[in-house]
Amino acid sequence: MNFWTRRWFRTLPNYYLVLGGLILVTLLRAWRSGLPDTLPDGGTLARYFIFIQNFAQPVPNFFPETWSLAIEEWSYITLPLLLWVLHSTLSNRLSRQRIVLLTILTVIIGTNLYRFIIALQIPISAGEVEFRGMVTTRLDAISYGVLGAYCRHYFPTYWTNDGLRRRLLVVGLILTMLTALSSSVVALYFYHKLGIQPAYTFYKRTFYFLITGVNMALLLPFMDGWRTPSRQWTQLGITRFVTHISLISYSMYLLNLTPVMLNVIERIPTTSATVGWLKVGFFWGVVLVLSTLLYKFFEKPVTELRERLSAKEPTQLISERVNERMSE
Repeated sequence: MNFWTRRWFRTLPNYYLVLGGLILVTLLRAWRSGLPDTLPDGGTLARYFIFIQNFAQPVPNFFPETWSLAIEEWSYITLPLLLWVLHSTLSNRLSRQRIVLLTILTVIIGTNLYRFIIALQIPISAGEVEFRGMVTTRLDAISYGVLGAYCRHYFPTYWTNDGLRRRLLVVGLILTMLTALSSSVVALYFYHKLGIQPAYTFYKRTFYFLITGVNMALLLPFMDGWRTPSRQWTQLGITRFVTHISLISYSMYLLNLTPVMLNVIERIPTTSATVGWLKVGFFWGVVLVLSTLLYKFFEKPVTELRERLSAKEPTQLISERVNERMSE
């Protein structure tokens, strides 16, 4: 409950504020024009409030970017519940460490098996795009990061080993580039020309997500240790800019597509290349300014309320874990 309180104070208020704002703007625009509103039906709209807009079906056109947030929220529900169930039933037979690993692997393996079975049942002609954006087919997405956290906590000497970090980084970058190239539009042309596009489609429905998750997990040890910025970056303001973007990134995620791009930018006619580039600059300016304001005056104050309603999550320095393992 403490985890859910802290996590949902971080994600839900901002989401509901932007969702409510979009609904209000759509209704006001319909009222001013005298035309019917473009909102989905009541049942579909209600799904957005409990994050089932794309639970087992593609996300509707209204606020479509929230497909990934729904996957995230359901991961926050299923992972702790599964951990609790396994701990309640297996704590007498397995150690806590093994129960945690079993929980993570159950989600990863279970989701991949489900994707594989569904991929066999749906005709190849239906494509692979819908597999990317449904909760039931992507429930493992966050688990690769949780697997990284598991390794960080239980194997700190390996996690902080500089040589191992660099090797994993190189392997992760190479695999990421190969995965990206194999999924590019150029590669898709050759798959079609060689007559192997059905196999590619099946791959994109199934193993592609597993490989991508593993690739990202391999980068985590190095990125986790990359904390001290260079003096030159600090002097140029790059460090401050990157830090600011990281703070407002959730607000940017909620605002950039439907609220700004679809409701503002795309309503401006593109009459020339110059106007097109001006629209690009205007888009980024509006997104950065609105996201900063949303973070400063709403997201940050509301997130800080959780300190009054929950206990701070326990933390343990890696150095302490290293010393503990060395003493053992």
